[in-house]
Amino acid sequence: MMTGASLPAKEAASGKGEGQFPQGDLRVTETELKFPGLVIDRETQEIRMDATVCLDSGILEYVVCRKGTFEHESIFVTEVKAEILHTALLLVGLEPFPMTGGLKETWWRSARKAEKSLLRIDVEWAIGDSVVRENIANMFRRNTGNSEASADGERGGFREDVPEGVSSAWVFTGSKLRMLDNGERHYTADSVGTVVGIWANQNSVIQYGKKTLNPYRGKNQGMAVNEYYVPELGTKVQLVFSKYTPFDAE
Repeated sequence: MMTGASLPAKEAASGKGEGQFPQGDLRVTETELKFPGLVIDRETQEIRMDATVCLDSGILEYVVCRKGTFEHESIFVTEVKAEILHTALLLVGLEPFPMTGGLKETWWRSARKAEKSLLRIDVEWAIGDSVVRENIANMFRRNTGNSEASADGERGGFREDVPEGVSSAWVFTGSKLRMLDNGERHYTADSVGTVVGIWANQNSVIQYGKKTLNPYRGKNQGMAVNEYYVPELGTKVQLVFSKYTPFDAE
């Protein structure tokens, strides 16, 4: 699909191969591939997706969901189709590393070493004339049952002395695609609404690269919003997806 450092417009516009999509959804320029609400920089291969802050405190199972689904347990909501994000990840050369049935511990160990499936997610938003950029892993912490919002606290639920790689890597899992009896394609993440998950979910497009527990089973299980880092409710942001260097999973 990709042969050079930047994305070839002809191949991207053809819709051939794994990343097929409706032709009307894509506009190609010399520097960008533009979908509704999502842009790929053909040189840097960064993917930027529009989203809005929908939760600034409480328990998390996801960090990004689709509108009208899991806004009560996800920091960001987006109107971008999950299948378009999947296509964009394919176009920049990433490969799905599907979550295995049973969600076994071995999946996480293998996934965090899958070089072609790892990515980083950052968040950008405007404050006055300035643009703030924050690692999305800074925006959640361990679910302790009370507010521990702190600039000096945790990244992705880990202590500050844990290497950043452990808390920053995400895995392109790819959700599921089914063909209906009428011949139509059914992309599960679009119908369910799970775009980027923290707690294990096989329907998510992207999954956190570290196993977490169910936050509803009690204190010190799962993740919660780190209120210090999350912008105000309703803030428009861009989620920035980029390739991530693999690290030692152990």
